[in-house]
Amino acid sequence: MEDHEKLENIIYQLQQLNRQREPFNDDFPRLSDQENKLLEDLATRTNQTKKEVLRKALALINIAISSEEKGANLAIIKDGKIMTEMTGFSTSA
Repeated sequence: MEDHEKLENIIYQLQQLNRQREPFNDDFPRLSDQENKLLEDLATRTNQTKKEVLRKALALINIAISSEEKGANLAIIKDGKIMTEMTGFSTSA
């Protein structure tokens, strides 16, 4: 079998596999190129997978929303001083 025949066979097999996949759920938003680049950068900087970064981001947002619902805010503190206060995670706060 020649190279172009092998390539055509591989393409055919991929097409068959693609037909067996579940359809993409459009309810889940796709990331823009810029968002995906940021996610990849965060994964690289933290030596984690993109999935791990997203899980931690979800956990952090959950903490922020829970805090706001209790009347508190999330903050970055350095040397006992608030450097950045993060608000607006919950619409009910």
